Parts: sequence; C-alpha cells; structure tokens
Amino acid sequence: MLIENETYNNNNQNADENWNQMKYIIIRSGVVAVALTGIILNTIFGFALPSTVVDCVLDHTFVWTSEINAFFHNDTMSKYALLIISSLFTDLVFIAIAYTWISQGKSWRVFLALFTFYSFDIIMQLLFQIKIPDGYEMVYPGFPSIVVGYMRTTTMFYSGPIGFLMISTLEFWKINNFYLFAISLSTMTLQILTRNFLRADYIIDIFSAVVIAHYLFMLADEVSSKYLDNVNNEWFRLSNSINIKDIEYSDLYTGEHDNQDEKQYTLVKKDKKEI
Repeated sequence: MLIENETYNNNNQNADENWNQMKYIIIRSGVVAVALTGIILNTIFGFALPSTVVDCVLDHTFVWTSEINAFFHNDTMSKYALLIISSLFTDLVFIAIAYTWISQGKSWRVFLALFTFYSFDIIMQLLFQIKIPDGYEMVYPGFPSIVVGYMRTTTMFYSGPIGFLMISTLEFWKINNFYLFAISLSTMTLQILTRNFLRADYIIDIFSAVVIAHYLFMLADEVSSKYLDNVNNEWFRLSNSINIKDIEYSDLYTGEHDNQDEKQYTLVKKDKKEI
C-alpha cells in the first residue's frame, strides 16, 4: 500500500512538473510570436521609425532645453559658475577615486576599466568626428580642471567625463562606500545637465558613455577578479607579513590559524646552528 501511494505521489509530481514546463513553453512561444509580428510589421510599414527628415543632426533634448541654453549664452557669469562647480566636483571625484584605490585598493578593476574606456575613447576620436552643435557654450571659465576639457572640439563621441563618473560611481558602490557613491552619482547628474545645457555633448554621446562605461566596468571586474586580484592580494599579504628585523634569518613562511575565521602568516626564524 505504501509503495502504491509513493508511486501515485511521484506520478502526480511528474505531471505537475510537465505541466509547469508546458506553461513556460506556451508563454515563451506567445512572447516570440508577438515580438516577431511586431518586427515584421515594422519592417514593412516602418511605424516605429521617426518620420522627421534632418539635414545633419537633430537632438531633441537640445530643442527641449533651448531656453536654458539661451540663458547661459546671455548670462556669462552663470555659465562660468556652472562650469566651475561641475568641473570642480568632477575633479574631487577623481581625487577621491585615486586616493581610495592607491591607499585601500585590493583590485585592479577600476584602473582596468578606466584604461580601457579612455583607450576606446581615443580610438573613436580618431575614427569619428561630428559637427559642433549650435549653441556650443563650453568655454574656459578661468578655473582649470583635471578631468574636464574646455577646448572647442568635434570629438564628442563618447563623453569622457560622463564615462569617468559612471565608472567611479560603480566603483564606490562596489566597495560599499555609499557616501562617495552618492557624491559621484550627484556629480554625474550635474555634469550630464551641464554638458547638455551648454551643448558640449549630444545626448547620444552621454547615453553611450554611460552604457559603455558600465559594460567595461563589469568586464574589468570579471577579468581582474580572475587574473589580477589574486596575485595583487598575495603580494600585499606577503609584504605585510614580513618583519624587517627577521629577514636576515629566514625567508620561510608558514600558515598558522589565529582563529577559525582568519589565517595569518608569520615569519619563522631558523636556528642558525641548523643552517
């Protein structure tokens, strides 16, 4: 009787699993059918494509913020103040990320992400240039900046300052420094508005910088954790475990447990008579 009940329960369980799997297959099939229908109809009729004909470039965010751009064009002091404040905070984020990585960094993640981001940025600047937009107000405000450039340039794709701030924001979040994360995120928002209002970047430059920086940060995190961080942390561990007074006696290290959770490495002195 027990065997019959167990067999009956197993059959019911298998039937439920098969039905659940069938439901997922039906739902996925419906999603694919709807998506495919929309793609085919858009390919034929183009209902999802913009019908506006442009001569060169049309950035709708420039149209929406035209009055703000005109205000900064007419009010030089406000424009300088906006440039100085946004650039100053960007430089402070740079100093913070550099100090944090140098003094406390245990990963090559942020360095690798920034190096890759700016390497690709240089390549794009050599390959692609775009017309400077009307209303360009990015000028030198009388205060230098480490990160933000004020030169009139056609190499806008993609935005370097925005990508840098995006990587810094992700790094502060990764290391659980939420105070600097909030500052970096706020600075990136301010820098996005500044560069849009003053026509330093098209919206595609800003959007691309955010997406590319985020992807390169994730890629750098993966590569660094697999190939670089273990070597880096091992070097720091060995460096911190060396007692300068004992180096002349031995270079032999052994692992000993101070407690169940932490492993400490100490330098063992050899008996000079045994050497």
